[in-house]
Amino acid sequence: MSDLSTKEKRKLEAYFEMGGGYYLDFSNNSLEAFIAETLDIELYSEKYNQGSGSKANRVRAIWDLEPNHVVSKLIKETIENDDDERLTNPHMKKRNAELKSHCLQIAQRLESGNSQKQGGFQPQQQGGFQPPKQQSGFQPPQQQGGFQPPKQQSGFQSPQQQGGFQPPKQQGGFQSQQQQGGFQPPKQQGGFQPPQQQGGFQPPQQQGGFQPPKQQGGFQPPKQQGGFQPPKQQANNHVETNTNRKNKVFIVHGHDDLAKEQIARFVTQVGLVPIILHEQASSSKTIIEKIEKYAEEVCFAVVLYTPCDQGSKNGDNTQLPRARQNVVFEHGYFIGKLGRENVTAVVKGSLEKPNDISGVVYEIFDENGAWKLKLAKEMKNSGCKIDMNNII
Repeated sequence: MSDLSTKEKRKLEAYFEMGGGYYLDFSNNSLEAFIAETLDIELYSEKYNQGSGSKANRVRAIWDLEPNHVVSKLIKETIENDDDERLTNPHMKKRNAELKSHCLQIAQRLESGNSQKQGGFQPQQQGGFQPPKQQSGFQPPQQQGGFQPPKQQSGFQSPQQQGGFQPPKQQGGFQSQQQQGGFQPPKQQGGFQPPQQQGGFQPPQQQGGFQPPKQQGGFQPPKQQGGFQPPKQQANNHVETNTNRKNKVFIVHGHDDLAKEQIARFVTQVGLVPIILHEQASSSKTIIEKIEKYAEEVCFAVVLYTPCDQGSKNGDNTQLPRARQNVVFEHGYFIGKLGRENVTAVVKGSLEKPNDISGVVYEIFDENGAWKLKLAKEMKNSGCKIDMNNII
């Protein structure tokens, strides 16, 4: 089990917005797929059924039951996935940058194996996101081997002793520029440039062991450390067409929960992420605002027509089965938003269909599952990235 402290857990829960049982903007299905792909863990197994069994509680169970390196990977992969989401959806609210930095520090501590009992995460040693010691600007001769300050020359002291190049007044090794002509003030050379005639140290161009401070510096940004890569470096993975870069499918449904779950499981099976509106965080949005938000993220929409309502013309007493009004409305909305080629209607049972789109092809939701292959072909033709081998 991991050794997360109570204080660290509070920070993680705050950043991942786990109040109320949520985990960022993940739905049940999308979180299950994400955990399986990232950690090869079956999130909804009985092992992680903690408390109410909500998304947040199951993630807490992973923190409690899995070792440090697994929890570290979950933290970093979740942050990276969230950053990627923001590249494709700039309207998402901003995260707390300072809290994000703390979460990455926690992941770094877990990965390095430092125990809370041994001092935990020591800010004096690691402080924020510190680069490896061997990259901290100018290194002593033992580590780099480029510049070896000769002990017999009392004019130059190593950076650890002087904090840079300080001409020691008490040793008399430093001669003024008028006397030696070799020392140039740091302001003119942008760092430490020792005199060429002093033999022991050669300029960086000749030795290559010492790099100018501008390249090494004291602090290296995370993108050079190889641990967490900021989104800017991964942007090339997302510079694709709006259709090909998305792997989410919006599912419009009525009151038939069984049929809805069968559609959602199939979408997950072929490698896509189902978006079911009531499973998404509301964020104080109205229903139509949530539809508009998630319509920007999907490559395809499946509209499930089920006989959940009954109706007839005025004066006609024969009640005919029909789909819910929201299903008909959202069907039209997604045709207008994504185009007819990116929307497929699946019909279960005998019911009345809208006349205005009577030319649209409806797939029959049959018990034998023939609709799965037809739906997969439609999603693939629309540009969604799916694995046809997973259909069976």
